[in-house]
Amino acid sequence: MTIEKEMLDFVEETNRLYPEDTALRGPEEQKSIYENYVKAFTPPRPNGVLAKDFDLVVDEQSIPARLYTKEGSISEHLILFFHGGGYVVGNPDSHDGFTAWLCNETQIQLLSVDYPLAPAASYEEIEEAARLAWKWCLENANTYGFKTNKIILCGDSAGGHMSACLSQYLADQNSEIMPSGQILIYPSLGFDMTTDSYKTEAEAPLLTKSDIEQYSEIVYGGRNNAPSSARPAYAENKTNLPPTMLLPVEHDPLRDDAVLYHEMLKDAGVESHLYIGTGLLHGSLRAYQTSPGVQKLYAAIVERIAEWRIR
Repeated sequence: MTIEKEMLDFVEETNRLYPEDTALRGPEEQKSIYENYVKAFTPPRPNGVLAKDFDLVVDEQSIPARLYTKEGSISEHLILFFHGGGYVVGNPDSHDGFTAWLCNETQIQLLSVDYPLAPAASYEEIEEAARLAWKWCLENANTYGFKTNKIILCGDSAGGHMSACLSQYLADQNSEIMPSGQILIYPSLGFDMTTDSYKTEAEAPLLTKSDIEQYSEIVYGGRNNAPSSARPAYAENKTNLPPTMLLPVEHDPLRDDAVLYHEMLKDAGVESHLYIGTGLLHGSLRAYQTSPGVQKLYAAIVERIAEWRIR
């Protein structure tokens, strides 16, 4: 299949703002380039969507976050969102276009977590921030008007990975309260780099196999050093995982991580839904305003959340 025409236009604009060798540059330079890049693709928030920045204080630790609410909406659900960026770049600002839109379309509060980034933070510290954010949600549900058994995890790329890892951690801990669902958008799930998509899409625009290796070096000190908690694909027990929606995109080295994980979940008896973004690329969430394929992917996310919401 070919890359969608609107995606090619998006790639051209991205390459103008985001040099192809960005993953090879130092973390601080990467962050500066990334922040300038995302500003160009961040539309104004929808009318009636409010955002409040504050710290999640739990276990004497503080994690910055942003809470989105839709004026006049009432919901017992919460979307707990983790942004992408390879654990090296990104923050609530970088994903404000998507998170504000998702809050508006679902009429559900959304909490976007500003977790620490590598290399200043170790992977273990990043992982712990996600777990603390979950704990904060359980401890503060009554205050913010949602129920602890109606928290939906959501994330793109590294954020999708973080969501999957958090769900697996909770399942392994036999947690009495689990997420009511998880939305994993073009995630890495810890498979070895031997799947078909790592071969056929090794040089895909916007994310190459080499880029992934570079991020792994910064975050783990090399992909082979990733702890078992960072490889949910190889977790022994998947039977207690929450209902899952996986949204890989066609032209992405990570595509088969989601496809294979979907099959694993079904084999374990877990509800799993697979939506492959045909003609799309990794990072394409930002092309919502121009790409019909991305607009369909967005609609699939909202439709799935709506179905989970009425259960």
